[in-house]
Amino acid sequence: MLNNINDFFEFNKIILNSRIFKQESIASNIANSETPNYNRKDIDFKDLLNNTILSNRKNDLTITCNSHIKKKNKYFNINNYIKILEKKNKFKKNKSVNINEEKIKFLKNSLEYEIDIALINNKIKNIYLAIQG
Repeated sequence: MLNNINDFFEFNKIILNSRIFKQESIASNIANSETPNYNRKDIDFKDLLNNTILSNRKNDLTITCNSHIKKKNKYFNINNYIKILEKKNKFKKNKSVNINEEKIKFLKNSLEYEIDIALINNKIKNIYLAIQG
């Protein structure tokens, strides 16, 4: 049971950290919207989630030979999921950032962060109630 609780916190830590980083990258995109040759940055959230789920699965295989494939490092590195997008803005030449789109993404990410916090709080309350009996 403690392993499940630990996995729950580890998984949600990665999710919340990725939301924070996404917020920072969107803020950076907004701040640099007028910077010449700046390319928009974003996180590939789908790829991040898939890799996180795969890395958290139990692997009970034992490595008995050096030629066996080793399990990937469980440590999380957000830099593996940063995408630098070179898509040009439709409305301004040589601009990759549409500030209105970035503001909407900023608000959406803020709401998703708040939802994640509420879900985590509910799960913690349920764990607490289960422990109390």
